Amino acid sequence: MRLLCDATATPLGARVAAALCLRPVVRTIQTFPDGETYIALQESLQDEDVFVLSSTVATEWIPLFLLLDALTRAQPRRVFLCFSYCGYSRQERPKDSTSCVSLARLATLLGTFPINKIFFIDLHNPKSTSLFPVPCCCVSSSPIFYQYMKENACFPDLLVAPDKGATLRTQQLATLCARPWVALDKRMPLSSLVSSLQGKADGQSCAIVDDLIDSGRTLCHAGAALVRGGAREVSAFVTHDLRRGDGTVLLEKFLKRLIVTDTLPLREGESFVQQVTVAPVVVEVMKGLG
Repeated sequence: MRLLCDATATPLGARVAAALCLRPVVRTIQTFPDGETYIALQESLQDEDVFVLSSTVATEWIPLFLLLDALTRAQPRRVFLCFSYCGYSRQERPKDSTSCVSLARLATLLGTFPINKIFFIDLHNPKSTSLFPVPCCCVSSSPIFYQYMKENACFPDLLVAPDKGATLRTQQLATLCARPWVALDKRMPLSSLVSSLQGKADGQSCAIVDDLIDSGRTLCHAGAALVRGGAREVSAFVTHDLRRGDGTVLLEKFLKRLIVTDTLPLREGESFVQQVTVAPVVVEVMKGLG
């Protein structure tokens, strides 16, 4: 099995390669002054099994398509694609009759390549795998967060889903930790949300679990509810760190720590944010392919 990484997934790919004692496929990625991308593979992959590791923030879909085109021309035997982060995953259904369904269109384009199977790490909505015209499998980062809690002796008393969409992944981590969990409704006014906790957070260490953080509003809303509900301390465990703004200062008001993974690059200079690697998850996926 050969490992081929796109540009954004290169740091994670290096950790996966080190764990498996593999050398990633050598490729050239060049950006021209007008923004166009050129990609070429520097070695033969004919009749090889190739595992492509990709982290497609919004701007990285075209480079991924170009990488897959170069790979297809290399005539591999089988191709497996793993999205450590899948961009546009929140645009998986129409908001009204005239809105685009971005993920559906990108999935259709992806289906023009000879891909045998696609893996997703904490896809925003697992049901959206039905949009992809090839077999798909969702993989959870929960074991990574559980291992972090174990190594740092920081098991929370209560795990919290900040909204209904985070219920399943919160339940998964709660099962591993053998801890209770509760789901919040972020549509409620904060005062109603606090009262709906019914004392569950009083004096407890709480951990919010979610798949991604962007503006940070959802985490702040949940953190504020837990603090006002009497939580002793609040942490958050989030797979994909998409923050680009200045929401961190507000997050620090409610959170003791924010744990994210390396599906996306870590922002520098944030002492209260810690990053853990999902490389073991990717390694297990690759080993399962034989």
